[in-house]
Amino acid sequence: MPIVRLSTPADLERTFVPDIAGESAVLISISGQTGAGKSTILNKIADFLRGHRAAVAVIDEKSLHNPYLDRYFHDPERFGFEIQLRFMLDRVILVERWLSAGFSVVMERSHLEDPVFVRTLREMSYVTDVEFDLYMGLWTRLNERAKPPDALIFLDVTASVSLARLESREDQTASGHPIFPDHETQHRWIESWHKQYKRRFAEIAADRRYSSTVLRYTDGMAVDAIIQHISQRISLH
Repeated sequence: MPIVRLSTPADLERTFVPDIAGESAVLISISGQTGAGKSTILNKIADFLRGHRAAVAVIDEKSLHNPYLDRYFHDPERFGFEIQLRFMLDRVILVERWLSAGFSVVMERSHLEDPVFVRTLREMSYVTDVEFDLYMGLWTRLNERAKPPDALIFLDVTASVSLARLESREDQTASGHPIFPDHETQHRWIESWHKQYKRRFAEIAADRRYSSTVLRYTDGMAVDAIIQHISQRISLH
């Protein structure tokens, strides 16, 4: 069976029955903020995993983008809370759908990162304390139900690197990256995400449930080295 690649919202309707039963499904998440380089290594890791699993689904985060995403940055006080809720729910449902069908999954971002984004909204006063608490209460329950990643690859790059990569792309719409209303807004979001990612992965690394799954890399780490570390960290036999 070829790798199933989900890269647009239209791909979410795809489904396949894997041609082998009984193998354990593996979940690998490529984590990091916008511009960290997640998309670059996503497919290479999926190709590696396909050598060890008969059925592999690759989830590009662009597959979860909805038609209202531009409002997230242009009018976050009105739309941020609702759009962030949708991201959280859609991500959990999508991953569970493919895992339950017998597929191993390689994806951009996991549900473990959702607190990063709602914390940013709260820091910028785009959600109230009540909304924040509601969101985190729901996230806590979903986290209890969702499969944690077997490998959580954190691409830890500086805010300046993320900004430089975003600004080097002339057509951010085509690349699937966020469209900010202006450079000042873009800098504010990226810098907040960077701070919240540092905080969140410090929490994850200190959590016994997840600490053994985290693989942290700074900018410039070779993909082959990352793949080697994955193969050493999780059982693929």
